[in-house]
Amino acid sequence: QDCPENTDGKNCGGLVPSWKTLYSSAEECCKEKLFWVEESKCIADSTLTPATAPAGSGGYYRKGEMCVKDCETGTADSECGGLAQRWEDTYSSASDCCNAKVWWVEMSECLP
Repeated sequence: QDCPENTDGKNCGGLVPSWKTLYSSAEECCKEKLFWVEESKCIADSTLTPATAPAGSGGYYRKGEMCVKDCETGTADSECGGLAQRWEDTYSSASDCCNAKVWWVEMSECLP
């Protein structure tokens, strides 16, 4: 946000110089300038709010040398690895996660 750093109750990055683009929302900024970052993660980091809903995103993230699903534990889903932390990258499939995050591990060992 365009406000002095450490302003109470706001996520302020300092006053924006006149030559920089200022967006009306974190969502707009994420779409325009940080398109390679998962949108929900970008917005969460920008607004200091949790990145995942209580049920998780359903995407896959690295946990050890495996890729598991971002979902609450205790479900019947055998691929579930618990909720991902907001800084963890998530992928649309376990194989995409394995290829990006644990490429040195055999695919059969990486998949849940």
